[in-house]
Amino acid sequence: MSPYFTDKDKLPPRLLTVSEVAHLLGVHPNTVRLWSKIGVLPSYRVGRRREYRFSMADVETFLNRDGGVCG
Repeated sequence: MSPYFTDKDKLPPRLLTVSEVAHLLGVHPNTVRLWSKIGVLPSYRVGRRREYRFSMADVETFLNRDGGVCG
């Protein structure tokens, strides 16, 4: 089996960048990084530079939580 995806239906969901999540949430990118670092917003670290990536499902869960970040 090829290590590359060939069937679009089986592609993993696209991960969002720090900037994209910051824009969606209306906060500074450093705030998104902080929330990830303290475990408030789940993230993945990818690539050689270990950049943060976020799933849309995790961002939606974060938005729908009761009490928000501070509560």
